[in-house]
Amino acid sequence: MQTISIELPDALVTDFDRVCLENNKIRQSVLQELMTRYLEDIEDAAIAEYVLSLDEPTIPLSEIEKKYGLAD
Repeated sequence: MQTISIELPDALVTDFDRVCLENNKIRQSVLQELMTRYLEDIEDAAIAEYVLSLDEPTIPLSEIEKKYGLAD
């Protein structure tokens, strides 16, 4: 495992520490989860952009919800 050091504005650190305290978690575990989610989001966005670039027909979400009984 490697250590990464970053500088953050005081207000951000204060908010971050408050969130950690409210959720009874240490900084390290919260930062690891945040980074993992962020990297997954970036990867998902890249995949979505690629799929959209294929210019294939899409199916509206409402049709999928109806088909699988998920519509309100």
